[in-house]
Amino acid sequence: MEINERDLLLTLADTVRKLANAVALSHAQLEALRTVVIGVHGALYGMPELQGRIEQSLGGSIEGDFAQALGTPQHDDALRQRQEWLSALIPADVWEKVRPRSHV
Repeated sequence: MEINERDLLLTLADTVRKLANAVALSHAQLEALRTVVIGVHGALYGMPELQGRIEQSLGGSIEGDFAQALGTPQHDDALRQRQEWLSALIPADVWEKVRPRSHV
């Protein structure tokens, strides 16, 4: 193996390591965000006077987001992952009420 090829492989390995670190950091940040969203949602949803408004608002924004995503070149897998992420942000009982009805 030439020195140049070795250097390229080392650079590639370093780049992959940096990308893996960035993905791990992003994942940790998203999980922290998910925890906060669920906590805030749980506190607000526990107030009976807000339940209907929360369901209506979430349902509308999720349906709109889903309709907009359908108009993009995203693959079915990406749309499915998007829905899985949304469902992870919202408690299961509420998700059943607000999820898009024509989902992937």
